[in-house]
Amino acid sequence: MKSKIVRIAALVAAGGCMTCQGQVVPKHRDLLVGLSSSGSVTSVYVVDPESGEIRGLLSGTAPFPIFPRLVNGTGPSLSSSLIRLITTRTGRIFSTSKAPDRPIVEIDAATGNRTSLPLTIGGNDFGSVVLTQIDQRTALLGSSTPRSTASPQPDLLQIDLQLNTSTLVFGGLVGDGPVTSNLTAAALVDRTNVFVSEFASSADTALYEARFSSGNRKILSLLGNGPARRATITNGVYQSTLITFGPDGYGDGPRGNSSAYPVGAFDGTILSAVTSQPVPGTFVGGVVEVNTSTGDRVLRFGSALLDGSLVSAPNVNGMPSPIGTVDSISRAASGELLLGEGFFPVRILAWNPVTNEGRILTDFLTLFSQSTLRSTRIRSIAIYTNCPADVNLDGIADDADFSPFAVAYSIGVCEDPAMPLPCPSDLNADGMVDDADFAIFMTGYDRLLCE
Repeated sequence: MKSKIVRIAALVAAGGCMTCQGQVVPKHRDLLVGLSSSGSVTSVYVVDPESGEIRGLLSGTAPFPIFPRLVNGTGPSLSSSLIRLITTRTGRIFSTSKAPDRPIVEIDAATGNRTSLPLTIGGNDFGSVVLTQIDQRTALLGSSTPRSTASPQPDLLQIDLQLNTSTLVFGGLVGDGPVTSNLTAAALVDRTNVFVSEFASSADTALYEARFSSGNRKILSLLGNGPARRATITNGVYQSTLITFGPDGYGDGPRGNSSAYPVGAFDGTILSAVTSQPVPGTFVGGVVEVNTSTGDRVLRFGSALLDGSLVSAPNVNGMPSPIGTVDSISRAASGELLLGEGFFPVRILAWNPVTNEGRILTDFLTLFSQSTLRSTRIRSIAIYTNCPADVNLDGIADDADFSPFAVAYSIGVCEDPAMPLPCPSDLNADGMVDDADFAIFMTGYDRLLCE
């Protein structure tokens, strides 16, 4: 009993808020971190973006092997494995859901309670696994498996978070091209194309490029361990005969030999994590930049396989080497890239690709035991905001925010191709940057400080 008390005291001192679940409330610019453990226990933690302190459990179930499982928030369950998080400038928090018929839940920032959005896609036993923000009103939603044998590929939809409606980008027999395997992630650099990664049980993982207007797809790059064998859809007709894509013509450069990788879009580039097993059962991670014209891959961080041999990117100052699997890629308000490392160690790594410097921002070993961490992964990292006038998320509503707001105001419509994504100046999430947003901006601008 004494050892248990000592352990609890150590966790509290390290930032694990054992006694205050239900009281932790995210502050402006806090990180919301989605964890999954053993593919069944999921939770959202609040992390300080500067110090990396784990401030507490916001929502879900915390995987504690020694103590009773900590639970915070009522309502539908979070996604059982691939939990994805997005936030809006209006302070809303959304997550993927485990429910097959209600794929998205909204998380209350004050209580952690979860409410299903009245949006039904139906027929998927695993719920949703892709949730990628387009702007303050719309997002991409992806299912993990086909809904039926008559619909041979998973759905990717564009959803309206205000109206709770959806439009099919591709899925079933919509859109020509190779049939996607189980979807795992999506990223976009503009409103023309979306880049989609998949889970392929044979580890021949591919990165697809799909057009919003038609749903037509092509394999851009082969991220896995060899050519991809896929069925195709042509003019709305399912062609079950497998076609081999590659190895030539789908990008040169390092890749992994595992089965699923997250993707992210930053400053017009596409990054993908890759996982390699140089020795069976030993995992090392890396991040490659994918050329969107050729599919070529350049190793930017960590390690990957090239012609069967393990190669490494130049060392990053302040960063550990080697690293484990990279299960999420996002961007911090500082401009650093946040890499969610999993399968032990479970850490958030902050990396500046321009200066090639990095740091360990958060280590969940301060909160969980090693045995728990071996089955835990950081699947998503999002930035919370309750200060909409802080357009550039530097913590202050000032002249540095007025310039990007003025540019967005002159464009007006968030769907305009010239509008920067994710339309951060749409402060009321109505799809426009107009006088209503200007009124909100000026109120925040007058206050200056967000806290």
